[in-house]
Amino acid sequence: MAVIPVANCARPCLMPRFLSFLFIFLPLVALLAGCVGQTYRPPPPVTPQIAAFEADSLEDAIGMQTARLVKAHQLLWPLLVANEELCKKTRLSIGVLVSDRVELGKNLRGITAGQLALVGVPDYTFALSVMKGGPAEAAGLRDGDQLLGVDAKKISDPDKLREVLSRQLGKKEAPEKIDLLIARNGIEQNISVAPIRVCDAALRVNEGDVLNAYAGTKTITLYAGLMRIMDEQAVQYVLAHELAHVGLGHVRKGVRNAVVSGALVYVPILSALGSGADSVLDRFDPAREISLGSKALGLLPSLEAFEAEADYVGLYMLARADLEMGGAVRAFEIFSREKPQSIWVRYTHPLTPERMQAAEAAIAEIDHKRQTGATLLPNKIKP
Repeated sequence: MAVIPVANCARPCLMPRFLSFLFIFLPLVALLAGCVGQTYRPPPPVTPQIAAFEADSLEDAIGMQTARLVKAHQLLWPLLVANEELCKKTRLSIGVLVSDRVELGKNLRGITAGQLALVGVPDYTFALSVMKGGPAEAAGLRDGDQLLGVDAKKISDPDKLREVLSRQLGKKEAPEKIDLLIARNGIEQNISVAPIRVCDAALRVNEGDVLNAYAGTKTITLYAGLMRIMDEQAVQYVLAHELAHVGLGHVRKGVRNAVVSGALVYVPILSALGSGADSVLDRFDPAREISLGSKALGLLPSLEAFEAEADYVGLYMLARADLEMGGAVRAFEIFSREKPQSIWVRYTHPLTPERMQAAEAAIAEIDHKRQTGATLLPNKIKP
């Protein structure tokens, strides 16, 4: 039998590569052939109009967020002034929100200093908002005034100027007045401001959508989501509630209680275990409203009692500032609608119906004191 010789390939055979190429390429061609195109043709983009819309939208976003920042500080100001007696710590203030381009950019969401420059926000230090009825307004300072220096010393660096002003207000012996060198419409002038003592609480506005606010040792954080849904009086009550937390030192007391009771050890562990259980249970019941992780936080000693106390003292803070107290009930009504689990699920706060009833009782108590001429101070627990 004759044997047919087979020639050895001097190079790797091309057939396997070709088959691999077809295996990859043909399905890709099939997928591309199956792509669906547009049915209707929208108008072509017009670059000048897009640029104009971009500029208008940017200016609108900056204006809206800045207005919200200013409103929050204006709502808090009368509470700071009227409640020195109810705050453990106080400070001196002239009643002005000082800012500059970089500082303002830090307080706005999604806005850079460069974008602020595009809409004309200056890079120098200026009065973003002068508090109504405050010492700076009485001395003649106006929104938008440029701040050039303090006590006859010109300071061009915004950070340095704020630092010097803060140092003046932080002196142990309160100065009778602080001399500000300002410029308005290009004309320099000196004004003297007599500082006053107010509750020591700073305000931060978070542009997040959360319906919430919380207090630290010296800081109140207010979420824009809450401001979007509540009227001014309801927001002012929330600020009064958080100021009561700051003024009464609830954060420090809570930490102390957690350490003494041992909750500082076991509550984080239980909260972590609860959060893990929540992630599993949510797969079987996505509509469940009870969070085991949040329930664990309610084990912190006195937490719910501190919230009830802040509700009560916050109403007195409103009354002492001669502000409307009805915002408290409206705030709780909104919480009930937006967070219905707060009606029947007890976490770190009293149930919302309990808070509403307590608010109405406290308002009646305050009205009675007004009618009888009694001092507007919360009733202390008798020893």
